[in-house]
Amino acid sequence: MKVFIALFGLWAGSALALVEPPQLPVSKSMPLLTGTLYSLEKDAAELFKFKRTLSTKDSVTTVERSYTDLQGNEAVHETVIYTSDKLTRYEVKSSQTGDYAEITIKDGRAHFLFKDKAGKEKRDDEELEPNTLLGEQIPLFIEAHWDTILNGDSVGFRLLVEDRLETVGFKLKKDSIVDGEGGRKTVTVKMVPTSIFIQMIVKPLYFVAELENGKIFISEYRGRTKPRKQKGDNSFDTLDTRTVFHR
Repeated sequence: MKVFIALFGLWAGSALALVEPPQLPVSKSMPLLTGTLYSLEKDAAELFKFKRTLSTKDSVTTVERSYTDLQGNEAVHETVIYTSDKLTRYEVKSSQTGDYAEITIKDGRAHFLFKDKAGKEKRDDEELEPNTLLGEQIPLFIEAHWDTILNGDSVGFRLLVEDRLETVGFKLKKDSIVDGEGGRKTVTVKMVPTSIFIQMIVKPLYFVAELENGKIFISEYRGRTKPRKQKGDNSFDTLDTRTVFHR
């Protein structure tokens, strides 16, 4: 069952004004970001490698995100398209499960397509609400609302979830802060669903942000990730990891 949490509507005369995705400075983010995904078990075993690349031509920014196993085989590949720093299209392909999904933002709506390895398709669409994001955009969203989060207030947004064909409400709030040497701060930001029902099935996620010389860098993420863990010969289960990002 879908969960709908209406925040507010923007009315223009008698017609509902179209809501656009937030404009975050994606085109000015790091052109290359790499990371390592570790198990949350005691052994903290290395599981996957992550690589994000960015290129911009005119007003279009393309982000490629790849997760590879320790043998170099690609497990998941994502392509994200932004126009003038606003999300317009997202595609994800899992080599593990054979699933494919895409989200297209058009005319104030998110259009979802999900296709399993057998070729069975599911489609749906949803009206955009303010602050509707991909997981890819959360670090920039944290940076854009840094002062609010640092002051202890929560910031809400809706997350595009491609396999559920819908958006889900979440909120971000400061969980802890550690002062280091030379004015360096490490802030852990907690992300939880706004729905108490989804809180029962989705564990909190955590972003570790380092603040040094006025610059914010998300150095670590803990929670649900795109690659999955293999249960049997042809079955996979969801996976939570600790992802450490490298400058």
